[in-house]
Amino acid sequence: MIVDATGTPYRGDGIGAPRDEAMEARINAELANLDGLLFVKWFQVPIRGSMEGRYGLCCRWPSHDPRLQWVRDGTHDPAEAHDLLGWVCDDLQNAHTTPRDPEQIKAKAFELLGKCDNVKFPWAQRIRSTAEKNERLTAKRTEEVLDMAHDAAVDQYYHSSRAARVFQGG
Repeated sequence: MIVDATGTPYRGDGIGAPRDEAMEARINAELANLDGLLFVKWFQVPIRGSMEGRYGLCCRWPSHDPRLQWVRDGTHDPAEAHDLLGWVCDDLQNAHTTPRDPEQIKAKAFELLGKCDNVKFPWAQRIRSTAEKNERLTAKRTEEVLDMAHDAAVDQYYHSSRAARVFQGG
């Protein structure tokens, strides 16, 4: 389930790139053969300041999931009783990287499920590797900014000392 900043469940509707409902139905039929809980859903996601459509691999909440009580209580929309496992596209920034062939979609589903099973790649290790990756990116970006600041300072020093010599008649 995706929620916005206020905690309201995010709904996968809105304006964006057109969806291919025939392909979506074909893929959902293939996924249903794998597992009746799996399906793809069209989401509108913010990309570069606008809303664009992307397919996400979703899993309906199983019958023993305690969150189904929210649906029974009427506090949660039954159509939103699922989790987003991952994006079907290879690059979230580029809508054209969504596989069109059902076999490719199935392969992507297996890839995403492999990341969710906590056997091939335990959660603690995944969190640690994500934190390490973020630290490396932060360090790299900090180094780039410091290099740019250093270059600007060197240029400023050169131009200010040159200007001082010009004004002093040197």
